[in-house]
Amino acid sequence: MELTPDTLTGGHVGIKILVADDQRVNQLILEAFLRKEGHTVVVAHNGLEAVEIHREQQPDLVLMDICMPVMDGLEAARKIAAQSAPLRTPLIFLTAVTDQQTMIDGLDLGDDFIPKPIVLEVLRAKLRAFIRLVQSQRLLHQQRQRIERLNDDMRREGEIAAHVLGRVLAHTEPPDGRLLQYRVVPSAVFSGDMVLARRTPAGRLHLLLADAVGHGLPAAINILPLFFPFDGMSRKGCSLATVARELNRRVRDLLPMDRFVAATLVSIDSTSGSFEIWNGGNPPALVFDAQGRVAEQIDSMQMALGLNEDKPGLFEPRRVKCDHGGQLLLCSDGIWENSAFSGEQTARKIATLMATTPPEHRLDVLFGTAIDAGQTDDLSAVLVTAQVPAAGLRESDSIQPGSFGARLSLQFGPEALARSEAVDSVLGMAGSLGLVDSFPALPSVLAELFSNALDYGVLALDGTHKHRSDADTQAFFAERERRLEALAEGFVIIEIEPSFFHGVRVLRLNVADSGMGFESAEAATAGAVNDPDAVHGLPLVRRLAANLAFNSQGSEAIALIPPREGLRAMETES
Repeated sequence: MELTPDTLTGGHVGIKILVADDQRVNQLILEAFLRKEGHTVVVAHNGLEAVEIHREQQPDLVLMDICMPVMDGLEAARKIAAQSAPLRTPLIFLTAVTDQQTMIDGLDLGDDFIPKPIVLEVLRAKLRAFIRLVQSQRLLHQQRQRIERLNDDMRREGEIAAHVLGRVLAHTEPPDGRLLQYRVVPSAVFSGDMVLARRTPAGRLHLLLADAVGHGLPAAINILPLFFPFDGMSRKGCSLATVARELNRRVRDLLPMDRFVAATLVSIDSTSGSFEIWNGGNPPALVFDAQGRVAEQIDSMQMALGLNEDKPGLFEPRRVKCDHGGQLLLCSDGIWENSAFSGEQTARKIATLMATTPPEHRLDVLFGTAIDAGQTDDLSAVLVTAQVPAAGLRESDSIQPGSFGARLSLQFGPEALARSEAVDSVLGMAGSLGLVDSFPALPSVLAELFSNALDYGVLALDGTHKHRSDADTQAFFAERERRLEALAEGFVIIEIEPSFFHGVRVLRLNVADSGMGFESAEAATAGAVNDPDAVHGLPLVRRLAANLAFNSQGSEAIALIPPREGLRAMETES
C-alpha cells in the first residue's frame, strides 16, 4: 500500500507485528487481540527465532518479551536493530521485570515498555502512537525512493542533453591559440553561454558569443537553436547582418516571450585586420592595441536576440580596424559583472589586467581572476589577435595571380568514397589553380587526413594493431574493403581556402567526416616536437603542416599548409 499524508490522519491501517514470547498463553492472547484490531501477526517462541523471523519478514513493529530461552529479549533487540536498515523497526518490550538496570538497558535498545500482566487498553493506546510512527516512516521512505527515482531520471536526461549539446558544439571551429582563443566555464552542469566559430567561403572568420537568460539546462536549450543557422549561413558566406537578423528571428519564433539571448557577432578579415561587430545585449567589446591599451569600446548596439523587430537596419554591424598584434575581447556578463571587475570602472580594470599580462596568457589570467573572486554566473570570453601580413612580405612567385583567393569545397558520399577517387579529384582541381605547385605539402597532407577520416571516421575501423604485423595489416585492409563495399551512408567533406599564419599566407585544409570522431585526436596534436622521420599518418601531417588541430569530437581536422617559399618567414615570426 502506498501511503500519502492523508493516510496518517485517516482511518485505521493494519500493520505487521512480530510477537516474541515464550509463554503460549501470552502468545494466544496477544495474537487474538492484534488480529481483532486488524493487524497481521507473526509469532516467535524465543529471541533467536525472533531475529530470524524479523530478517525474513521485516515486520513493522516488534513486541518483545525480555526473559526468553535460547536468546533473551535484550540480545535479540540488539541483533534486530543491526539488521533494520534502511528503516529502523520500532520495538516495545513486554516484561514483568522491574529492576532499574534492565529498564535502562531496555530503553537504550527499544522504544517503550509495557508491564506484565498486559492491560489491553494500554496496549491499544500505545499501538495507536506506534502505528502513526510506522506510517510516518513508510511515507518518508516512499518519498525518499521517489526523490531518488526523480534524481536518477534527471541524471539520465542530463546525460542525454549533455551528449546532444556536446555533439553539436564539437563541430564548431576550435581555438588555435594564436588568432582565436575562447573559453566557456559554466556555473552549473550546463552552460547558458556558448561560443561558435565558422569560416566563410571567402576566408572570413565568423564568431558568435551568446548568453541566454537563466542558468543550467533551460538556458543551454535556449541557445541550441542558434548553432545550425549560424553554422550553415556562415558556410554559405552570408553577411554578418543577415546572420544576426536570422538569429533574432529564430529566437523570437522558437522561444517563449520571456526567453532571449544576448549575443555578440564578429566577422574577421585576417588579411586586413578589420572586424565587423554587432552587439545585441552583451557587455562592451574591447579593442586593445599591441601594448594592451584600450583603443576602442563597442557598446551594445541593439537589444538581445529575440527582442528586436525584424528590420534590416537594426542588424547593421560596426566596422573596426585592429593593427597587427592588437586584440579584440568579447565577454559575457559573467565576466563583466564578476566582483573582480564590476563597478564604474569595469573596462579600466580589465584593461589594466590585459596591459600587465603577456598577450598569450591574457585569457588564462582573465578567467583565473574571475574564478578566484567567486564565480556566480557562467563565464565566457573570446580573444582574437590581429595578424596582418608584415609590411614588405613577398608572396611566392610561383603563386598564380588570383589562384590564392580560390576556395574549394567538396563533399563525397558513399558511392564516391567506394571508388577511391576523392583525393585525385581534389588534387586535380587544386593543381589547375596552381595550389599544388605553390603548396607542395598539400598532396601528402590531404591524402593522410582523408584516409584518417574515411578509415576511422566513416568506416569506424580500429587501427590499433594495423602495423603490428603483416597479417594484421592484411586483416585491416580486408575489413576496410568489406566495409567500403557495404557502405550505404556517410560522407567526407574537403575544404581548401586561403588563410594566414603568423603573417604568412598559408593554405587552410579542412577534412570533416560523418563519423563519431576518435579519441586519439587530442593525442595526435599533443606532441610539441615533430618527428623528422615520419613517413605516414598524423605524425607526417604534423611534420609537413604549419599547424594541425582537431575539433573536440575528433571528426574534423584543420591543417595549415605552408607555401614553398614561406617557411623561412614563418620560422622568423615564431
